[in-house]
Amino acid sequence: MKKTILFVFLTMLASLCQAERYDVDVVLGEVRIFDKDNILNTAWQGAGYVELPTISQTPDCGTVGNKYALSFSTDNTTMVSMILAAKMANKTVTVTFDDSVNYPKGNFCPLQMLTIK
Repeated sequence: MKKTILFVFLTMLASLCQAERYDVDVVLGEVRIFDKDNILNTAWQGAGYVELPTISQTPDCGTVGNKYALSFSTDNTTMVSMILAAKMANKTVTVTFDDSVNYPKGNFCPLQMLTIK
């Protein structure tokens, strides 16, 4: 009986802890990039984030103000270029991320894939 209760409890707990992949269509909001040598916010050295101003999903990701923000490494120059191009063109993009991965700190979800439509 104890094993059955434990199994049911662990099964319920596992279903609550599962991460989710998100593919969200959005026009990008604010883009912020931190210098690798910045001393104002050392956790973000060499990283940046892009805000998602209006999404209906509720991922377990960090927010800036009341908007979800996806992080990225500035070492990925292709991603940085695509983010800036989409932002400047005010184009709808599909952002793909998984809320079980965090970078560079806290619960900020890294941008895994960007599709410009």
